[in-house]
Amino acid sequence: MCHCKKNSLWIKASAKLINVNVLKTRQWQIVLDLESDSLRRTSAEDLINEYKAHQEGWDLSARLKNNVASKVFRIKHFLGYMAEGKSSLGNMLFLNETSRIRQWMDKLRVSRITETTIHHYFKNVAQFLDYVSETPPTTCRLSKAMLVAIRREVRTLIKGMRRKVVTHEYKVKTAKEGKLLSKAHLLQCREKARKFIPAILEKLKTSPITKDQWRFYGHLTAYLATIYGHRGGVYQNLLVEEVTGARKGDPAGNFLINIATHKTNQAFGAAQLSLTDEEYGWRPSST
Repeated sequence: MCHCKKNSLWIKASAKLINVNVLKTRQWQIVLDLESDSLRRTSAEDLINEYKAHQEGWDLSARLKNNVASKVFRIKHFLGYMAEGKSSLGNMLFLNETSRIRQWMDKLRVSRITETTIHHYFKNVAQFLDYVSETPPTTCRLSKAMLVAIRREVRTLIKGMRRKVVTHEYKVKTAKEGKLLSKAHLLQCREKARKFIPAILEKLKTSPITKDQWRFYGHLTAYLATIYGHRGGVYQNLLVEEVTGARKGDPAGNFLINIATHKTNQAFGAAQLSLTDEEYGWRPSST
C-alpha cells in the first residue's frame, strides 16, 4: 500500500514538472500545433510539405536537406504563433494581423535569439509568403491586397533589422579576430607538421595502426590549414579520387586538387589545394 502511494506521489510530481516545462516553452512548442487535428483538416500541412519539396528540388544533398528542414521549422514556428487561438485555419486569414507579426519579432528577441538568426527567420517567412502569394492553396481566402500588406510588413521588418544585423556581425567578427593565431604560431605549426609527417609515414609503412593514421591526417590537415585557411569541411570532404586525379596545372608546376563538396561550393565552386612534388608525395601508399 505504501509502495502504491509512493508511485502515486511520483506520478503527480512528474505531471506537475511536465506542466511547468510545457508552460516555460509554450511558444516554442506551439510549432506542434501544426500536427494537431485542426490543422490536419486544413491545407496548411499540405502547403508546407509542398513548399518543402519545392525547396529541396530534385538533387537533394544532406546539407540542403538540413537547410530546408531549418527553413521549414522557422516557418512552422511563425505559422504556429500567428494561428494560436484561431479557428478556421484553412482560409489563412489568421495571417492578416500585421501587429501580431511585430509581436512575433519581439517574442523571438525575448527568447534571446541572435539578431542574425531572427533575420534568417524573417527571410524564410518572406520567401514562404512569396510562394503562397504566387500559388495560394484553394482554401486560401486572403485577397491580393491582404497578401501585399502582409509581405510588405515582413519586408519592412527585415529592412529595419539591417543595422542591428550589421552591428552584431561586426561584434562577432571582432571577437573572432581576437582569437586568431599569430603568423608566428602558424609558421611554427607548419614547420612542425612538415617535420613530423614524413616520420609518421615511415612508421605507417612498417606498422600501419589506426592511431598513426589519425596522427597523419591531423598533421596534414594542420599543415594545409596554415597555408590555405579553408574550413575544416574542405579537408573532411576530400576524396581519394580527387587526390589521385590531381594533375600539374598551376604556373608553378604544382599538383592541383579540386574538392567539390564543401559549404560554399555553390557560390565559389570547388575548393583548391596546390601541392608541391614533396607535399603530393605524402600520399599514403594505399591511395
